Amino acid sequence: MRVSLFLLMALLLCTVISQTVDRLMLPQINILQIQRDVLQDSGDDTRRALVPVSCVYSDIGGEYIFVPEERSTLIGKETYVRQVYVVVTGRNNLYAAIRFVERDEMRVAAYPTKPLYNGAIVTTGPGR
Repeated sequence: MRVSLFLLMALLLCTVISQTVDRLMLPQINILQIQRDVLQDSGDDTRRALVPVSCVYSDIGGEYIFVPEERSTLIGKETYVRQVYVVVTGRNNLYAAIRFVERDEMRVAAYPTKPLYNGAIVTTGPGR
């Protein structure tokens, strides 16, 4: 009986350690919240905003940003990033002016600690 209790406790401890290490290995992002009053209406169904130039990525399909989203799982909520294509209308060394089709408020994943990809599970740090 004591051996089985000991094994159960050891298994529980290993599970907790495994979950902690797994969480530490995830990329961490800061979330930039762009409020509605900062967003400019473009006259069509798009919006414009300024984001740090480091938030804009490009691939063969065009330029894009990562938008953090939440989903429910069996063990609670998790945050992941979704790739959203944008049109860059201008940029300098610090900011990029983007046009996008999105909601009234927009959240942008910024300053990741590791490279991101569409659907990557992330942890969040302090917003800016």
